[in-house]
Amino acid sequence: KNKKFAFLFSGLVLVGGIAFVAIKGVDLDTQFVGGAIITYSYDGKSDDETVSKLSGKVSDAAEKEVNRTASVQITKDSVSGKQKMVVTLAGKESITPEQQKALNAAMIKTVGKNTTLEESYIVEPYIGKTALKDSAIAIVLAIIFIIIYVGIRFAILSGISAGITSVIALVHDISIVFFTFAVFGIPINDAFVAVVLTIIGYSINDTIVLYDRIRENMSGDLRGQDVGDVVSVSITQVLGRSINTSVATVMCVFIIYVFAKIYDINSIQVFALPMLFGLVSGCYSTIFIASPLWAVWKKRIVKKNTDSKTQTKKNK
Repeated sequence: KNKKFAFLFSGLVLVGGIAFVAIKGVDLDTQFVGGAIITYSYDGKSDDETVSKLSGKVSDAAEKEVNRTASVQITKDSVSGKQKMVVTLAGKESITPEQQKALNAAMIKTVGKNTTLEESYIVEPYIGKTALKDSAIAIVLAIIFIIIYVGIRFAILSGISAGITSVIALVHDISIVFFTFAVFGIPINDAFVAVVLTIIGYSINDTIVLYDRIRENMSGDLRGQDVGDVVSVSITQVLGRSINTSVATVMCVFIIYVFAKIYDINSIQVFALPMLFGLVSGCYSTIFIASPLWAVWKKRIVKKNTDSKTQTKKNK
């Protein structure tokens, strides 16, 4: 009975997310467009003023050496106590070994002799394009196979409609994850693909549990009752299970994110934060999007069949 409010809320969130992306845009990480990310460690002060000045000097030095736009991020490693400096070189091409050596020398000259190269991540443009294409194919194939699987398993629920409405809920969840990356300024990378595929599996599992309960009720004690009433009863029956499972999972991911934040493990942060929003969205979409949307679809089919039979009788 509250489906209109749920649809309206989701609509506003999606429209707001689209507007944000249209205005602010979203970045593709080096993994998908090519380029270089080089990490250095050094000894030095970590106050805001010092970091700000150093970032500017490092950026200018890097741009001078490789003739490309460079962005610099400086953080502190809470384990070693050293400062970490991540230099990202924009552009759809990698850097040569000679440029790498020149850049290392420039960093030592600009920052100090204790500057050490920690990690160098370089991606050729064609590799980035291939990774982006393969990632998109993986997501699309996952969605197609979900439609087929749900359609076959829930034939009693007019399988194809159950499959399509479950995928609509998944698209809702994927959109929330995408907007999370955009709002928090996280470039789209392999973490996005990992989060999306994880959320697809998590959310569809929750949806299948609810669809299974609807199927049991439609062929059991609630046979012949209004579709909306059957869905409402089914949601109530699995609501505790869905919420408890989601809360437990969210707590685990939140703890992971907190520790990744404390120890400055960026690769885990950019995975765990969108995952939090995706998990919440997955639970929400199962209860407020997938099943109510299917009920609306089913009611319209029933009404259309009833009207058709009535019209046929009148013609006779």
